[in-house]
Amino acid sequence: MILRKILSVFLSALLTAAVIPYNFSAKAEYSVPDITDATVQADTFNEAAAKIKAALLSRTAKVSVSIPYNSTSRPSCNDYILLSAALLNTDNSSEGDYLRGSFDSVSVTGNATSDPTLFNYTFNYYTTADEEKKVNSECQKILTSLGTSKMNSYNKIKAIYRYVADNVTYTKSTSDKHYSSAYGALFKHTANSKGFSQLLYKLMKDAGLNCRIAQGSLNNEDHNWNIVCISPMYYMLDASADAMFGKGSSEYFLKGKNDISSDSNKYFFYYVSDSYEDDIPNHKRASAPIYETKYDPSANVLGDVNGNGVIDAVDASAVLIYYAETSAGKKGSLTNVQQTAADVNKNKKIDAVDASILLGYYAYTSAGSSYTVTGYIKNIVK
Repeated sequence: MILRKILSVFLSALLTAAVIPYNFSAKAEYSVPDITDATVQADTFNEAAAKIKAALLSRTAKVSVSIPYNSTSRPSCNDYILLSAALLNTDNSSEGDYLRGSFDSVSVTGNATSDPTLFNYTFNYYTTADEEKKVNSECQKILTSLGTSKMNSYNKIKAIYRYVADNVTYTKSTSDKHYSSAYGALFKHTANSKGFSQLLYKLMKDAGLNCRIAQGSLNNEDHNWNIVCISPMYYMLDASADAMFGKGSSEYFLKGKNDISSDSNKYFFYYVSDSYEDDIPNHKRASAPIYETKYDPSANVLGDVNGNGVIDAVDASAVLIYYAETSAGKKGSLTNVQQTAADVNKNKKIDAVDASILLGYYAYTSAGSSYTVTGYIKNIVK
């Protein structure tokens, strides 16, 4: 009777959770827009940003954008706010941080107070559109050879990281512009930290992972690295640093915030995205919280009962099934590590309360929150 009642509660909760939107988007099919004219007109801020993005994706060197002075771009619109909107992070591996790193420099002329407002951008790219097509094709071949479609988040990250760190030679040089691109890393097997971070970002995004490019300094020199999400937190990756140590090195694999702090004499965070992002109309900067310590694959993150790198209704269901089993006098099906992850309120009991917290947490994070389970309990559940 107890078992039937618990399973009834579980099914009801699971059906309720099924309608909660999960914050994941499948990789979109993508084609480069055909831009034959470098001068484009737009009626709104968003339309202008979209046209700049299209020009960037097609590697158009010069683009002029005109936008009515009294458009919805007001009250704040200047050339860099508009460019920042074109470079916002998306699920597409060719956009966002990757696109931000696709050019060495940009010069802008124009008048922000004229009507229409006119901005003239000139970009100096590291690659051509044809070279980027080769990058996209090669990345798909690599992911297929690695078998990432059948891996959980951690194993995807590990396989991609090892491939990049072990197959690309690190250089500080910028003498060859390709060294600062994924193209150079893939086809010349040589890259500086920017090229490493570009390739790692593209492969991770194509594999369905949330990844960002961080820019800053290492040993007082400009340096790029990555952060990647194992839900709900981010960890630091620096494949170029590990490439310097030699094949097989994992010294800078999935490091935490405290690990970075201990290297404060070496690492200095500059930004993950640029400061102009805060000025984009109707836009809220995405959160990318870095976990305190290095990721430990042997210990499931609290709440991640099945250890797949995601905390969702499946973990809650595992807790309820375990509770039903033990309530009926049976041996629970969770391992010791899974039991530790399942006892989210840490009261040394695994029951419907833990499952309820996990379902609430899943709903909360699906809406965009970045709390850990512990932070959710402390600040929201209380």
